[in-house]
Amino acid sequence: MPENSIIIINPDSESRDQIAKTVAGLGHKPMNAGSGKEGLQLILDEEAQIVLCDLNLPDTAGLNILQESLKANPDIAFILITSEGTLDSALQARRLGAYDYLARPFQPGELENAVQRASERTKLLYENRLLKEEIGLRYDFSRIIGKSRPIQEIISLIKKVSLTKSTVLITGESGTGKELVAKAIHYNSRRASKPLVVVNCGAIPENLLESEMFGYRKGAFTGATGNRRGLFEESNGGTLFLDEIGELPLQLQPKILRAIQEEEIRPLGGNESIKLDLRIIVATNKNLEEEVAAGRFREELYYRLNVFNIHIPPLRERPDDIEPLVHHIWRNLCQQNNRTFREISPNAMVMLKNFPWPGNVREIENALEQSLLLLDERKIFLEEEDLPLFLEQRISERKRRFIRDSLGHALSLDEYTKVFIQTFEKDYPDTEIARMLGINPKTLWEKRKKWGLVKKRKVRSAPATQDQSQPVDSPEA
Repeated sequence: MPENSIIIINPDSESRDQIAKTVAGLGHKPMNAGSGKEGLQLILDEEAQIVLCDLNLPDTAGLNILQESLKANPDIAFILITSEGTLDSALQARRLGAYDYLARPFQPGELENAVQRASERTKLLYENRLLKEEIGLRYDFSRIIGKSRPIQEIISLIKKVSLTKSTVLITGESGTGKELVAKAIHYNSRRASKPLVVVNCGAIPENLLESEMFGYRKGAFTGATGNRRGLFEESNGGTLFLDEIGELPLQLQPKILRAIQEEEIRPLGGNESIKLDLRIIVATNKNLEEEVAAGRFREELYYRLNVFNIHIPPLRERPDDIEPLVHHIWRNLCQQNNRTFREISPNAMVMLKNFPWPGNVREIENALEQSLLLLDERKIFLEEEDLPLFLEQRISERKRRFIRDSLGHALSLDEYTKVFIQTFEKDYPDTEIARMLGINPKTLWEKRKKWGLVKKRKVRSAPATQDQSQPVDSPEA
């Protein structure tokens, strides 16, 4: 953080020089002004974070300088210096946003302590700003990995809705990245510097959910020994992300609906409502229309939430995204675990690309992390035998190699099916081959007959009166 420049606004040169000497002795840079006009110009021109201003100035009141300073920089630490008998003005200054006030004559160390506290606050605000910038970079559009058309359309939708206050409903299976999309919306909006509060509606016990959402006042219920702000109030000015909104208890839904519609809440046990200015983003892996039809989700709340819908398709519907996702996740895992980066072999990548990933991105992350932790450091590549998911799926070595090798040829669907049958007919019964191809046994037999691959059944010895010269070429029983 750059050194603190502290503006001292005081009409008395002797007093001003003494304060400047104290400020310099604490390691800060004093900047002096003898009038309100001169001091305000310094505040507007310089990047000072702390102001020491006398209440009584020859050309204006110190309270006016306070208000103008906060308009120019809401984070400025404004310390008002008053004389004895001006307590009311000091209290008014605190209500207007002053950080602190000092009354003359100063007690030993009082000025130094006030400047040090203001300096610590400035340092904390600076660090928070850097952290928010870092988080914002972490959730910029480049972090949404994928080259498929659906992902590019999702990025386009995020860019459009980020500039508005509209409520957003994000849908998709578990593990598709709904929270990542919600954070991208927030950190690319005008509310990026304000809080983003993430709530998993399915993780909070039902009997605590209302007090968690809306807060409570002392004595509202047994154990409420003080006031507590709720999650709606915590996110005021920013964004409230309600994840797994489909898990919200039915009896709490009208209160959530009212809070969103009226833009205000009333804490449990409170007599006054609190006005809100926040954006609502919700996400679910459930079909809310079906939940409404089943009576588990209020229709009016659904329509209030479904203002702008972003649907994230599962990975099995966008296989083009698997390879860039794998590379991105693998590189990050190596960095986070201080492991030497190893390339992923072509054979391993083929298997990763052809796995259905029912758990979507989260399942890829888990599989790759397990592979990394078990990987022999002497290996140059991550090989297919290092991937734990294939052991779980019991994919045979011969089947894996067939899939890998066949992908290198421009086979038609019929050609692929024919080669597949010829490769595995000795290892698997027809019912299993039909299942692996996604067809029924009758269709498999018809294809065999078309290609001259019909199995000949051996017929047991029978009486001589029967004709045994013709082979049987019908579907196996």
